[in-house]
Amino acid sequence: MALDLSRRDLMRAAPAAGLSALLAGCATPQLSSEAPDDLYRTGDEAAILTAAKAIIEEDYIATLITVDAEGTPRARSVGVWAPDNDLTLWIGTRRTSRKLDQLRANPKATLHFAFDDKEGQFADAYYASFMGTATVHIDETTLRLRAPGEEYRRTQWPNFPPDYAAIRFAPKWLEVFGKGIKSRPETWQPQGLVLPS
Repeated sequence: MALDLSRRDLMRAAPAAGLSALLAGCATPQLSSEAPDDLYRTGDEAAILTAAKAIIEEDYIATLITVDAEGTPRARSVGVWAPDNDLTLWIGTRRTSRKLDQLRANPKATLHFAFDDKEGQFADAYYASFMGTATVHIDETTLRLRAPGEEYRRTQWPNFPPDYAAIRFAPKWLEVFGKGIKSRPETWQPQGLVLPS
């Protein structure tokens, strides 16, 4: 049975040790082969991760970018669960969604969270992009653990569980701007961080 907790409740309930454990494994000096070798960083890793988590908490509707069979990037809005301690992110979708076929063929994906702050003249604008791999899960155990609340299920997945699939997004590296994290002044390149595998 799924608990009906808000994303904010879940974020506040996450143990502080989770962030420490994640930081202990950061491998910034030895970038993974999947991360670019030009990541920019002037801030400390803890500040970048804290900003990234704050952005997810405020903007849990993200853009999921996959690649289709022709090699064209495809973007769509998705709701994202609060991150696990290791920053794994989960997304619920319909089993008939095209993104599932795209992820099965090519699991590399990006999740992008953003806020423009047009009313404030962009003063508090922010974004966080997570690059990694996404896998599709339809097994009974995962569906039980990652089931949406009953009311949401009734409206979005009336035939739950047969019409529901969970996507597990495992970020390899991220880039952040805003929430106290400044970009490179001359190029606007955001600050980046490689995450442990």
